[in-house]
Amino acid sequence: GSGGASGAAGSGQANTGGTGTAAQTGITWAGTWTADVAHTSDCNWSSATQTGQQSYTVTIKVTGDNASPGATISSGFTLEGTGASDHMNLTGDFPFRSWKGEVATTNSLNSPNNATIKISSVESSTKASGTIEGTWDAGGGWTCKAKSGTITLSK
Repeated sequence: GSGGASGAAGSGQANTGGTGTAAQTGITWAGTWTADVAHTSDCNWSSATQTGQQSYTVTIKVTGDNASPGATISSGFTLEGTGASDHMNLTGDFPFRSWKGEVATTNSLNSPNNATIKISSVESSTKASGTIEGTWDAGGGWTCKAKSGTITLSK
């Protein structure tokens, strides 16, 4: 008798876990998102270092299906990646801000710009968040790195 009881408790826990997963599904990445971005800009030139906190908003247009989304941001920034209804990972270039607040240029041979966005927390069909990191050339010999970056998408 007691063996049967623990069996029932085990399947009950499995059902609870299943319900939690089901509640997080259903986001469609394609569309226009407002991205609230915050990161520390750690910039270096020779032995000089400049650091600044940056917080800003950009509009990201996502196209394609959830499994292979693509994203564009005004001024020619593009990212590509993978995803599902509960996450999205994008790599490409991004309009990061330097310690002075200057906007990065798009990726090129002489001015590299490499961003990684990992959206891992889906709150609803219109809100999700995650991390952003990357490195870029800030001009004049300065290179910057985005540290402790967060990104929240909403629409």
